[in-house]
Amino acid sequence: MSSLQLLFFISLHSLTILSSAALRYEDLLNSAREPEFMNWMRSIRRKIHQHPEIGFEEYKTSELIRSELEALGIQYTWPVAKTGIVASIIGSGDGPRFALRADMDALRLQVLVKFSSFEAAVLMISIHLSIRLSYSGFATPTNRMPPYQEEVEEEETDEVVRRLQQEIQFFQQKKDQEINQLHARLDEMSIMMKELFGQVGLAAATFQPQTTNPQGNIVNLTLNIGGTRATHPDLDIPDRGLEELADLEYKSKVDGKMHACGHDAHVAMLLGAAKLLQRLKSHLKGTIKLVFQPGEEGYAGAYYMLEEGALDDVQAIFCIHVDHTLPTGSISSSPGTFLGSADTFEVVIKGKGGHAATPHKTADPVLAACFSILSLQQLISRETDPLDSKIITVGFMKGGEAHNVIPESVTFGGTFRSMTTEGLYVLQRRIREVLF
Repeated sequence: MSSLQLLFFISLHSLTILSSAALRYEDLLNSAREPEFMNWMRSIRRKIHQHPEIGFEEYKTSELIRSELEALGIQYTWPVAKTGIVASIIGSGDGPRFALRADMDALRLQVLVKFSSFEAAVLMISIHLSIRLSYSGFATPTNRMPPYQEEVEEEETDEVVRRLQQEIQFFQQKKDQEINQLHARLDEMSIMMKELFGQVGLAAATFQPQTTNPQGNIVNLTLNIGGTRATHPDLDIPDRGLEELADLEYKSKVDGKMHACGHDAHVAMLLGAAKLLQRLKSHLKGTIKLVFQPGEEGYAGAYYMLEEGALDDVQAIFCIHVDHTLPTGSISSSPGTFLGSADTFEVVIKGKGGHAATPHKTADPVLAACFSILSLQQLISRETDPLDSKIITVGFMKGGEAHNVIPESVTFGGTFRSMTTEGLYVLQRRIREVLF
């Protein structure tokens, strides 16, 4: 039996929504343990897991939910907040009205590659060393002509041309030799990378070197991973081509998306509770609303459902989240506020770019961004009561792409959270004051 159903039974007992003569709670629990019921609920969860959909795009998930509700004979309202559903199980009496809630949306996949071995670290360093060939300090014949201008007046032109041709040939041979060595090294790296990425479930890794300047001494190294393409070292890989790594027959069939937060289980659990409660409809003294919420993962789905009146006549609402760290069948809770309120921020610092060798001629946005991020952390460590739970986390920082260039701008962003609404507003105000 799932934890959510157990919570529902506790809720039924605490709100005395079941009539005293209805049946024993043990009988209700036994119904939840029936193999046929558990297999049905498990199959729903797996169907949803195979077809993940992100916030406000839960069309197939919504269709499946509506189909199951119709099969159970439960009335519902749809759409609510675009893809959400609110169903009602109406009892025989004028008792309490409360809601049970589950979120529906999935997450986008993200690439996280950890190089834990020395070989992997050496491999990444080798890629960096191979990008710029060692003859980059030598110039082309056109650029080498000025030093010979005076000699041309004293020596025969043919001799100068011969010497230049010899030099060109020498450097061309050196260039070809180093490029061949680079290709050989990349072939070896490709094999190693295939094995490395294969360990984390990515299908392939190949390298495609291309020269990016007329002299041919700068090589742009392209890395193909699992059908996607990204230029090293950014690894800015899009959704397509990324797959769920679990070796399960019901793993995600949608590239770049998966139910990594358990919302597929939440929907299945709420439908399971709906099926059990519908059996008891004639014994219910009040009304139970079933709220299937879209867009929980950063899309403010709950806000839009409230705006459309989903909970206007509800006295209380119960929800739960799966947690793999807890034993199956157990529930963890605490008195008072249990989860924090959250918001996000993004900052763009614009400066004046320039060469790394002349920082005094620039307005370095990287330095300004670093000071800004450190200042934000002091809002927690020096302005927040240690007993008042707040947090600010910077999750990303993006600037230039060259080692020897100070960028024009830097962008960074993150999230901040508080256990009180007032605390969240305080952080909003102070972040603006510190950064702007």
